[in-house]
Amino acid sequence: MIPLLSVTTTNQLEAFDNFVKSINYPVKTVSVLCNSYSFEYFLQIKEYCQSDFVDEFMLSYCPYNMGCSSSWNYHMKMNPESPYWIFAGDDITFSEDDLENINEASKVCDVVFSSMPAKYSFFSLSKKCVNTVGFFDENIHPVNFEDDDYDRRIGVHNFKVGIFEFSGWHFGSGTTHNLSQSDRDKFKIYYQMNERYFQNKISKGDYTQGIFDFEERSKKLIRIKS
Repeated sequence: MIPLLSVTTTNQLEAFDNFVKSINYPVKTVSVLCNSYSFEYFLQIKEYCQSDFVDEFMLSYCPYNMGCSSSWNYHMKMNPESPYWIFAGDDITFSEDDLENINEASKVCDVVFSSMPAKYSFFSLSKKCVNTVGFFDENIHPVNFEDDDYDRRIGVHNFKVGIFEFSGWHFGSGTTHNLSQSDRDKFKIYYQMNERYFQNKISKGDYTQGIFDFEERSKKLIRIKS
């Protein structure tokens, strides 16, 4: 049984429904974080949180988008008792063996990635990894380069990394699906800001999770409607 499967959703009701319906392996807890300021969307996804394979759905609502780094950190901090944390995007659907394969690999590896190019769309981290590397850098917000930063930080340690063949489906739409043109324009600016921040960490030889910077974060606020 998977101890914890974490997913964050913002504005993709059909994708989230398909995600839940594709769960085909026993899961103790599915941690669901709703990052849309539309409370109606939160109420809608509650209706889809039903599965014969899941003991418990734990739902959280954040009307102000946490962003990717903070969302992943939130799942871990809210579930500290889990021996490892499995994360998946809401635009993932699982095939017959995907959940079992990542769970078995997570029992013996410090970090596990799927074989898909966007490897942080379905992955797991052990407590050993997070205790050593730290959490995701929350100054990288709302999305883009948080995975590059963590990958770089993982790379300086001698972790046992597992890779399993993913045979499900990844739609690849993620948070930016169904955004208004105004929000898309903001994301382009935030992408550039995050890239500069990430490159600055590289130039400084900074392998930490970063010190939360209110000024840096306040430049990248965004609220995503459903």
